Amino acid sequence: MHKMAKVIEKLPGLFFGEWIGVQVFMFPMLVHYWFNLMGLQVWIKALLSYQVHYFPITLFVFLFFCVLFILIKQLAFLETVYGNNDRTKRYSEFFKFIFLAHKGLLVMGFALMLVYILGAFMKYFYKFEFPVRLLFYLFFQWGLLLFVIGQYLVNTWLSPYLKTGASWIQSYARFVRYAKKNLRSVISHSILMLGVINFSIFIFYFIMDRFLSVFIYQQHLFQFKLVTMHSTLDAVYNACTVFLAFMVTNLLFAPIVKLGHRLLEYMRPDMKINNISTTDTVNDATYQSETTP
Repeated sequence: MHKMAKVIEKLPGLFFGEWIGVQVFMFPMLVHYWFNLMGLQVWIKALLSYQVHYFPITLFVFLFFCVLFILIKQLAFLETVYGNNDRTKRYSEFFKFIFLAHKGLLVMGFALMLVYILGAFMKYFYKFEFPVRLLFYLFFQWGLLLFVIGQYLVNTWLSPYLKTGASWIQSYARFVRYAKKNLRSVISHSILMLGVINFSIFIFYFIMDRFLSVFIYQQHLFQFKLVTMHSTLDAVYNACTVFLAFMVTNLLFAPIVKLGHRLLEYMRPDMKINNISTTDTVNDATYQSETTP
């Protein structure tokens, strides 16, 4: 039972840890291997043409799963930092992240709304067909890609400070002071992290495309099935199935990510971090004032 509990504790890291997930945002074709290609193409064409009335609910389900994925990813990171010993601190920082994430989503929502209004304006007054759906897709794809990578970079730099008991704001302030004194090492290691992330994605894409796809796609050993949409439940079912394929891809990508993350941790600059003692604690307001120009 104890071993089983340890395995269950490590499961979130295999699906949500580090930069897991970006491989699909960069190469959506990785999800296609888990489906019959013609069935997936028919479903996508139907959503964009004669069954476009199911497109809003499908988009909503995808957005829901993406937000849930990002939140669980952050919660999994906080569990590695605080463990089970300080649940109050962990959930406090998690709720702060939820607030910040929703602020970002609000900005993205306004941006998408402006794109939609601009497209409708151009089509009505100038008879110009604005590629609204393509822009939505690119905004959705690259927005999630950059968000997950940025989330990993920030978490990686702040994790040593968070482990000392500092809050997120305190950790950010301490990192800013460190970065000002060690700008070259921060930039060089950040570039290294981006290089390892991109290299891991291309390696995984090569493995999937050249080897695993033979067993998954060509031999039909394991494939998800999409249903013909006759109701809203069918559209929700198909969106959930695509998300399940995304999670399976994450599981296969996890070993490469874990190896790359260990390499980056080994090469991380020595930040010489001291624990926060009870006589040297500074509240969040003080740390915010220190970083305000």
